[in-house]
Amino acid sequence: MNPDHPRPVAVYGTLRPGQGRSAAWEDLAVASGDGNIVIPDHRLVTHGSFPYALPAPGEDSIGCLVYADPGRQAEMLARFDAIEGVPSHYQRCLVLVRNQDGDMLSAWLYVPARPLEYEHLAPVRLNDWSKAHLKVVP
Repeated sequence: MNPDHPRPVAVYGTLRPGQGRSAAWEDLAVASGDGNIVIPDHRLVTHGSFPYALPAPGEDSIGCLVYADPGRQAEMLARFDAIEGVPSHYQRCLVLVRNQDGDMLSAWLYVPARPLEYEHLAPVRLNDWSKAHLKVVP
């Protein structure tokens, strides 16, 4: 997977449409498939304010794809990197996700920079932040 090729960002928590931080990207990107995007081999955990996606073979998490407006890929990724605290809090990596049509495609995913530090956190119900009924803070 070529990291320079424009790819969507798979979002699974407070950056999903309608969640507390989605306004951070809405002026330079569009969402697709919210609630119908599957992030294979990842589970969501949380301390209550926002989730983390951790590697978990055989588990699927639910999310959304965010596509940059034409010519704004670098700006979108820079904004996401700043929001996610790359590289100290999260890191951005390429993964395969399943879109709403069942096709596999590569997308950027933000995962904890130190995943072992988060394994003890509470699981997010159904691996779907929007269905977890947790208080979302901006």
